[in-house]
Amino acid sequence: MSPFDELRAKAEKGDARAQLDLALAYQNPIGPGRDYARAVEWFRKAADQGLDEAQYKLGLMFQFGHGVEKDCAGAITWLCKAADQGHPLAGIQLGWMYLNGADIQKNRAEAINWFRKAADHGSSPAQYNLGTLYAEGRGAEKDDTEAVKWLRKVADQGHDAAQYALGGMYAEGRGVEKDDTQAVAWFRKAAAQGYAAAHSNLRRLSPAPGQESDQAHPSQLVQDLGAIIKASQHELRILGIRHVDVAGSSLRLEAIIARSTQFLETSEIVCFNAVDYSIRPTNPATMEGGPAIEFHETHPLLEAPHLQLVPGGDGEVFRPPLTLKLLILDQSHVIAERFEIRKRGDGRPGPGNPQ
Repeated sequence: MSPFDELRAKAEKGDARAQLDLALAYQNPIGPGRDYARAVEWFRKAADQGLDEAQYKLGLMFQFGHGVEKDCAGAITWLCKAADQGHPLAGIQLGWMYLNGADIQKNRAEAINWFRKAADHGSSPAQYNLGTLYAEGRGAEKDDTEAVKWLRKVADQGHDAAQYALGGMYAEGRGVEKDDTQAVAWFRKAAAQGYAAAHSNLRRLSPAPGQESDQAHPSQLVQDLGAIIKASQHELRILGIRHVDVAGSSLRLEAIIARSTQFLETSEIVCFNAVDYSIRPTNPATMEGGPAIEFHETHPLLEAPHLQLVPGGDGEVFRPPLTLKLLILDQSHVIAERFEIRKRGDGRPGPGNPQ
């Protein structure tokens, strides 16, 4: 008997863990091959026995319409069952749904409630979400003291984005007394983990000798998106594009970006010398948490000969040679010389900046 047959035999005898593992086998392209309908069948059997992981997975299947008709009410029912048992990802998923109005009416108070439940069960992503939401006043009254409380909890656990955000709070004196020494200490912790944005703030607050004149005002700080994608230990994901503005050879996108399905924010992506693009402003959610943002310095799309041309008054006009890169945002893409990103309307080094 093969390992898969043994697993199925245990599942058919009512073993909840085996039922979950069998569902996962059907969900993923291993064993018998992907079969979402059968995955739902076995997730439901395990969920009915109270297994929180199965309840969480079943909720996602209902949310995204995998193997079953898309059903937001069904998704919430199963996610709530899992979250009530302390499953942290279920609480985070519910928080996301209510915060962003994903197939349901937005309810930011309810989003805070679910993030807090997950945070109280020790979920560091939920603790980070709470800290950032309180810092920005999203879903709750803006409360810098509460923001620092939650950011510190997760920063102490080694969460790089929280360390960066807490450094920003000290740099600006929000919720704590302004303290550049503490700000530098937290930025260094984040930078040591490869958090690219922290390096810019370290250069500003603690410049190398003789470089003090190079300090930039916080509102002028921008971040290289390609460097962030390459250096970040966590994937950036694209949830949607709200607005597109073209001015000359620059393309500006107002995008909804998530960090590893943990937190959502609106950011501005500036594409300099954009020579080719295809934008779908309302991207469908093609995978759980949104598709990863891709950045390529070599790609077949970059080899098209027309990319060194731009429209002119009487026809095509050659540009000077450009070193082009490709940014893929789900079903949208932009080919440009450089990509920069900042929190929309705010370039400060605080907790709201893009990651």
